[in-house]
Amino acid sequence: MSVGVVRRIEIRKDVEGGFCEQGVALEFADPAVVTYAEGATWFLYAFRLGPAEAFTGTVFYSYEVLQAAVSGSSVAVPHGPNLFGVGVLLAWLALPLLVGSWWFQRVDLE
Repeated sequence: MSVGVVRRIEIRKDVEGGFCEQGVALEFADPAVVTYAEGATWFLYAFRLGPAEAFTGTVFYSYEVLQAAVSGSSVAVPHGPNLFGVGVLLAWLALPLLVGSWWFQRVDLE
């Protein structure tokens, strides 16, 4: 399974004596996909259960979806674990609000 997607960013530098376009290529990729691409698929789902990993997966996945929408190509990253990560992230964000709302409705305001 080849799912490791690496993005490239080019940084331009100003050099004394004029503007020079020196491309410094930085590569970054979703750590879960790159590290565990050869492992079992269930591990990518399990890895997304933590809020930090779910956020990281959501950031990289949304970037891939936006790039694919602009260029008209397909998304090269696996949909399942990343959509699961988006759902987990939404659950991590909604759970404190739901518990707080439930608690606030039942507290005896004096």
